[in-house]
Amino acid sequence: MSRPRPPKPWPFGERLLVRVVAELGRGGLTERYIKDPTAITSGLCESGRITINPIPETVDTVAHELIHRLYPEWGELRVAQMTRALVRRMTDAQIQQFALEYDARKRVSKRTKIVEGA
Repeated sequence: MSRPRPPKPWPFGERLLVRVVAELGRGGLTERYIKDPTAITSGLCESGRITINPIPETVDTVAHELIHRLYPEWGELRVAQMTRALVRRMTDAQIQQFALEYDARKRVSKRTKIVEGA
C-alpha cells in the first residue's frame, strides 16, 4: 500500500486565505436569487458589491443526494453525471420551485455532523 503524497504547496501560500477571510470581514454581501437568461449564476461581483445565489448549489446537492437514495447501487461518478444532466435540463422556474420545495421540507440541525473514517 502506497503512502499518500503530501499536498503541493499553494503558489500564494496562506496569504490568499488570509486576504479572502479579511475581505469577507468587510461585508458587502447579499444573498438572493439571481435570474440570468443565459446561465445559472451562482454569484456576482458588481462595483464591489457581492450577490450570492444559494439556489444552484443547493438544488445540485439535494438532487445529487436524492439520486443516491433512489439508486444506491450507482457509483459516485454516475450519480454526479446524472445530477449534472438533470440540473442542466431544468428551467429557471423548475430550479426555483425545487429550491422552495426543499426549503419547505428540510429540517435544520444546529449540531455538526461528523463523518467517521474521513
